[in-house]
Amino acid sequence: MSNPSQAIWVELKTRITTQRLHYRSGDEDTAAQSIYKLFQKGRDLMTANPPATLFETAVLEMLNETIRPYTARWHGWMTPDPAEKDEKGNPVRKLNDPQVRRKFRTELRELQPKLRAFEAVFDLLRQGKDVEAKAMLNDLDKQVAVIRAEMEQAEAGVELGDGHDSTIQDQVKAFAEFPGAVSWSDIQAKEQEYIQARRALRTPTPGTPPIGAVKNAVGLALSGGGIKSATFCLGVVQELVKRGLFQQTDYLSTVSGGGYLGGFISSYLGSKEDTGTSAADRAKNTFADSDKGETAPVRHLRNHSKYLLHGGFFGILRIIGLMLSGIMANLLMLLPVPLFIALFLWGLNHLGCGYWGKTWLLEGVYLPPWCSPAGWVLAVTGLAFFICWLALPIVQRWTASAEVDHPKSKWRGFWEGAVLALALIAALAGLLYLIPAGVKGYLALKTWLPTKLHGFALSEKTMAVVLAGVPIVLATLGRWFKTPWIQGLLMKAFILSGPVFYAFVVFFVSIKLGLGETNREGDWPVQAVLGAFVFFGLWSLFGVNLNMLSPHRYYRARLSECYLALPDKEKTLVTAPKHRLTTLGESKAAPYHLINAFVNLPASQNRELRGRGGDFFLFSRDHCGSPATGYVSTERLEKADPRVDLMTAVAISAAAGSSNMGWRTEGPFAQFRFLLAVLNVRLGYWIPNFQKATFENKDGKQLPGKIPRGFVASPYLWRESTGNMDETLKHLNVSDGGHIENLGVYELLRRKCRFIISADGGAVLDVTGGDLQRLERYAFIDLGIRMQYSLADLKPDERGVCRAPAILVKITYSDGSQGWMIYLRPSITGNESNHVLDHWRLTPGFPYESIADQIFEEEQFEGYRSLGQTAVGSLFNKELGTDSNDLDIKTWFSKLVANLLPDNEVPRS
Repeated sequence: MSNPSQAIWVELKTRITTQRLHYRSGDEDTAAQSIYKLFQKGRDLMTANPPATLFETAVLEMLNETIRPYTARWHGWMTPDPAEKDEKGNPVRKLNDPQVRRKFRTELRELQPKLRAFEAVFDLLRQGKDVEAKAMLNDLDKQVAVIRAEMEQAEAGVELGDGHDSTIQDQVKAFAEFPGAVSWSDIQAKEQEYIQARRALRTPTPGTPPIGAVKNAVGLALSGGGIKSATFCLGVVQELVKRGLFQQTDYLSTVSGGGYLGGFISSYLGSKEDTGTSAADRAKNTFADSDKGETAPVRHLRNHSKYLLHGGFFGILRIIGLMLSGIMANLLMLLPVPLFIALFLWGLNHLGCGYWGKTWLLEGVYLPPWCSPAGWVLAVTGLAFFICWLALPIVQRWTASAEVDHPKSKWRGFWEGAVLALALIAALAGLLYLIPAGVKGYLALKTWLPTKLHGFALSEKTMAVVLAGVPIVLATLGRWFKTPWIQGLLMKAFILSGPVFYAFVVFFVSIKLGLGETNREGDWPVQAVLGAFVFFGLWSLFGVNLNMLSPHRYYRARLSECYLALPDKEKTLVTAPKHRLTTLGESKAAPYHLINAFVNLPASQNRELRGRGGDFFLFSRDHCGSPATGYVSTERLEKADPRVDLMTAVAISAAAGSSNMGWRTEGPFAQFRFLLAVLNVRLGYWIPNFQKATFENKDGKQLPGKIPRGFVASPYLWRESTGNMDETLKHLNVSDGGHIENLGVYELLRRKCRFIISADGGAVLDVTGGDLQRLERYAFIDLGIRMQYSLADLKPDERGVCRAPAILVKITYSDGSQGWMIYLRPSITGNESNHVLDHWRLTPGFPYESIADQIFEEEQFEGYRSLGQTAVGSLFNKELGTDSNDLDIKTWFSKLVANLLPDNEVPRS
């Protein structure tokens, strides 16, 4: 006869009944079924072994006294409920509900120490130690207490070791060949001086801050996503403050919409205050709710959630007026180019008998004869190109074996360049040759259109206005229509509308000057067109500042009214028009703020940019710049352009709508640059290029001089519209940091932060191919960093419900040191507040709505704010061993590492 104790011991030892149910990947259904199967197994063994009295007593006590109270509740959870149905109308079980699953896990965790105690009893019985087994069974509660203590000890967290120094990694070299260039070591020294001083304030007896490298730096990254991200991140920060963890952060790295809140934190918390309030208390007084409700600063943010519509109806009119005024100014700035072309064509037409001759003016003739200058130029240039092109393979074969420095090799290079130049000249000659056909077509359309429209044809002046407005209409329709092929068609028309408008201006002015008419003098005197060319040329060169003309200034002002705030003496809130970058963090209550932007360099010859169209650009209290442009002290940049302050940097970091947008406008999307620039979709900003600084003699010493400032006028508009921007210009075009990396984590990785909290408020429904994966790619290519994570818990099911709003990312730096990152995103898990779940049911798209919506109602604001709190709150519970408000960052992460890594992942220090 087999030993029944052996059989039941095997069941308990090998099933999930006594084994740890992994926090994320464990399956509740399997665990519940495992418990239920003990009943049938116990009945079968008792039936087969009637004399086993002690065994029978132990089994009955385990099944009836210990397990049955739990399974009695679980039975209702596992049975389909006719009142609850899925989208297909099928009854669903309560165990499908995330809150019920969490409750099941809690009860299973309570039950497991008891089952482990029974496991020990059956282990003694199978060894024949009946006396010891009976004693343990009689005093089972004591054994359960011991096992529960052992389990809690095992779940206390992973020992993460002493960690590492958080120093700036310089795998990416910073340009330093200009007066006053700042090195990585200079940047690191300033940042760590601030962090050490901030850390010193947290000690029981604040004293002199330690000197040297910062160990185990903690970074908080707030992502892009407009007000959606700012509001989600607000909830994240509030929960971190409540748990006492925000005060332990060293860096605050923000990008785009996350910078809205970052600007608020740096201005309100970072401003100097002589009240003696501790940094921790200032954070709590700002963000932590009390019995009296939310704080005044949070209420201020809520009340200004429609910040772009400040001023009501007149505010809307101001936005419309600003955009229309900008479009008109851009059109006038670019007007000298078509005027010059028209004057050039007029000149060709008045050289002798005319560049195109007279024959093409006859009815039915559309092209000039070959005997005309236009025909001769096209024939000669075309023939020259054809001959040189035919000879090119012969030249290449003749010089194939020549060394690089050999004269033959240089001759090959000259010939190849000549072929390219002749091709361009022949193309220009061909274009000029076709001008008469364009003029004839324009005149024919001008005559034909009124007859077909019965006299209702638009005048040429009206047509010019209509053609100028067509791009706006097409862009609006492109957003309105959702059908892909219609959107594609509208976008193609949008791209063509710009060249069509300027071609119309060229033909219109040229014909007014007499091109194509028997009256060679034309309707307009050439002196008037020349005067307009000179006037608008000088106006666009010396009378316009692109930074003032673009919507950047309005955008910055609206952000300042909402997010630039200071505490006054009565501890209330006042808005401020300006806050200098160099005065950030005077109170040390706010972390060191890194404002992430992007410098547009699509024409750069720097191969390190790898087709990204630009480089990571950083604003901070001490330094500004990028590896490609180098870094300069913020104080020098402020002197060069006093408008560069905190909110200017925040507005630049959030300049999502720009004519140049990094990887988004590289490749096929580069064709949108021109129209976006003309339509004044330019939230970016031109800052003085600090590389242009020179040395000055002061007291016999060579010291870095002032950074020169020039006119940001029409030449820069042309560079924006064509993408012809690099680091050699007198000004640098900077825009949204999300145009390269939208999480704001990259600079924290560059600084080897050991612990990172990343709040991704810009997340869309699909979690693949997004910002986290882009960060992973940049981190590996640039810094040699590897990131390991699983997105399974973040993927919504068919109902839009996720298993969790947070995952843990393991970071392995290039030197082998370890870091950890919590990645949070707005998600519905079923554990949210009832009002949030109600908003989710009634609002299609929530919480994955487009960031184009920047006007939040109170319900929408509260929905995203609550999701931020819930996302962080999900990482504080009894099952994780984090149900405490007095955890330090290291302990918190150690517990999360112990529970949130995949089952097969072995944590190491």
